[in-house]
Amino acid sequence: LHPLEPSTSSLQYIIGGENNNNTSRSRLQVQQHHTPSISVGVPSASVGGQSSDFCDDSSFDLDACQSHDPDLARRIQEGNRLVQRTWGEAYATPGFAAKLLKRQRALNPELAASVFYKINEAKLADKLGAMINESILMLDKPDAFIPIVMKIGVKHIMYGVGDEHLDMFRDALFSLLKELMQAPRTKWDDALAKEWKRAFALMKSMMMQGRSSPQGLKETRRHDAQMHRMLLQCWKSVADREDTGLETSFVELLHNAGAKIIGNERSELFANLVARRRMFMDFMTKLFELGLNDSEAIHMLRELGARHVSYGLKQEDYTAYTNPFVETVVQCARSSTINPLVRYQLRVFWTHATTTMIQGSQETRCAFSLRQAPKGAPFAIVFTDIEGSTSLWENQPVAMERAVDEHHKLVRDLIHDHNGYEVKTIGDSFMIAFKGLADAVTMALRLQVELLRANVEGLEVDGTRCEASGPTHVWNDSSVRVRVGVHWCTDATPKFDVVYKRYDYYGNDVNVAARVQDAACGGQVMCTEATLKALQALAGPIHQETGQCAQLLHLDASSNDRSARASLDDVLHTAQYMAGVELKGLNAPVTLHSLTPAVLSERVFGRRNKDVFA
Repeated sequence: LHPLEPSTSSLQYIIGGENNNNTSRSRLQVQQHHTPSISVGVPSASVGGQSSDFCDDSSFDLDACQSHDPDLARRIQEGNRLVQRTWGEAYATPGFAAKLLKRQRALNPELAASVFYKINEAKLADKLGAMINESILMLDKPDAFIPIVMKIGVKHIMYGVGDEHLDMFRDALFSLLKELMQAPRTKWDDALAKEWKRAFALMKSMMMQGRSSPQGLKETRRHDAQMHRMLLQCWKSVADREDTGLETSFVELLHNAGAKIIGNERSELFANLVARRRMFMDFMTKLFELGLNDSEAIHMLRELGARHVSYGLKQEDYTAYTNPFVETVVQCARSSTINPLVRYQLRVFWTHATTTMIQGSQETRCAFSLRQAPKGAPFAIVFTDIEGSTSLWENQPVAMERAVDEHHKLVRDLIHDHNGYEVKTIGDSFMIAFKGLADAVTMALRLQVELLRANVEGLEVDGTRCEASGPTHVWNDSSVRVRVGVHWCTDATPKFDVVYKRYDYYGNDVNVAARVQDAACGGQVMCTEATLKALQALAGPIHQETGQCAQLLHLDASSNDRSARASLDDVLHTAQYMAGVELKGLNAPVTLHSLTPAVLSERVFGRRNKDVFA
């Protein structure tokens, strides 16, 4: 085994052994940073980890140990002897190794079962005890200790032992030692715990060194390939079941299992998977075929995460689906493809796949968003605000929390669909920038249509107290009403904040956009006359029969006719709202126009009963 180039004397001080010039320099490097645990077909990470009283390895201070301090070397030698003595006392206890094995399984049954599951328990306990005993006895003899522990690290690759398994073993060992080390034996106290932490950290570091050696990397690749074959075989049996046309699909089973854990409300974030189950199954099959270490798989997951930005999914939402995913796969797969190691690897697979998605959504959202940000005038600014939000929060806080979450998800979804840039949110209000005016107007109109389709459980909006009226079929009292202001800015400046890595926009026209939104009623899209003229002057698709606008702005999603042909002109009603009105904070009067999707043209907007006018 030949890891990286070493420094001999530092390790001798860590271990406390005598200086030996014959010690091979190529075997004595101890890295300060742990090398990654074996990936077992997926990237390395702790899965299902638990907090531990023993996880603080701060006593293993490599920098301190590397100082050539004779007093420190003496203290480490004394510590090694203390560890060896207490180990001898514990190991002499009848059934110690079996108790240690049982303790591991009690701490984390699934994690413990994922390794050595083919080995007889009594035989495994004997091997476990002998392995630790050999390592501890050689703790102060670097020439023997280093190759022994590094070989252990290499050997355990074939069993799929990773960081989390070693941490589980440490917790089980220390808790058992703490229980056994009582009078008349050496008592377990802070000083003894500190020495054991140091010794275990050293052993773990050398095991990692073994894994990073050429032989260790070779074993890792071989084991990864084996795990890849096992997982793929398991998943293909699930996909084969799906092709038989059973009444309940895998995705439906997964969604139903998840709903039991996180509730129907949050599980609805995944509801689109049910409608697109064939696409989901094909996507997952591709991931299992590639393996999560593959660059194409990483790209696929990050791209998917970027597309899911608008849904507001968080790491905890994906994490909540870990058990449902594992159990649903186990339920649908052929029993011959399932064993404890596969169950564990399915958990690892889901954890890493969703973590990569979250990373992709964060990175790609930022990068994509910045690309959409207008870098100079002219550009469109859109402001939104929920009507009567203060009263709704006071009287219906639970429903309002749900409503705002859904509102934010919807707005962000539309921002993404129409190439917008989310400048900021303040409470339940959005400020959005668009390079193109058509995108800004279409996004604002779609927001009104989509809000009419939305139904927030428990929310009751009193239409009689709202600022606009009209027939009941153009309003939805189970959804918030949002006022929207749109303005085409020619007198405004973008500024990039180097600290927050975001653009903000300043200038007179930005103030105009904000005041236009203030003047609108809930459920209304308002713009200035200058903006309407700029919209009418646009050449291109919005005045052509593309069919897109008819589909996007149709009230009944189920009746969308993709063969329909309509331009924005055909589905947009405009009306002068106020002429030459003076708004607070603006130097000159403005003429305001109301923009309404044709399907909502029966809405009646009165003058706002608010002090927004000068």
